[in-house]
Amino acid sequence: MAFSMGFWAFSFGLAAMARGAIEFYQFEPLSFIGLAGFTIANFGIGYC
Repeated sequence: MAFSMGFWAFSFGLAAMARGAIEFYQFEPLSFIGLAGFTIANFGIGYC
């Protein structure tokens, strides 16, 4: 259970990081999604 939750959080974080990076290079104001995704990915790794 803990592993699956951590893996889900990690996958979600990677997707948010990719989305945030694309939006950052397009100079859109939602690039903070990348930072949130990075935090979620780190949480997923630690939670595993």
